[in-house]
Amino acid sequence: MKTIPDSRTEEISNKQIVILKQSWLLILIIALAMLIAGGMYYWSQVRPVYIRRECQVMVDHVLAEKLAKNGFYYNNESRWVRTETKDCSYLDELLENKECGRPVIKELDPEDLVENQEVANKSYTPCLRRHGL
Repeated sequence: MKTIPDSRTEEISNKQIVILKQSWLLILIIALAMLIAGGMYYWSQVRPVYIRRECQVMVDHVLAEKLAKNGFYYNNESRWVRTETKDCSYLDELLENKECGRPVIKELDPEDLVENQEVANKSYTPCLRRHGL
């Protein structure tokens, strides 16, 4: 049995189509807004963290190379130290000084820390600028 399309049912289906089209437009606008918000969050929050981390690793590597050239090494107690032997005078040898000629572990001096901090600043800031921060 065939039903004759009623003008009322056509009117309802047309309204549903209009609502469906408006819904897709709304969904598209919301998706686009979320994409833009996510991109802004990445650009302003996530990206700088990765750049700073990468620059810090580079500075740590530069400082480690500089300290290694000066004879320092990283010991098990998480400190930069260097082994030095004390020069002995004739008097020290006569008095049999126990420290004479033996290796002595010396920690990094505060003056070296200040100098290394200057080197770090000279390396860190240009790295940030190269990456756009």
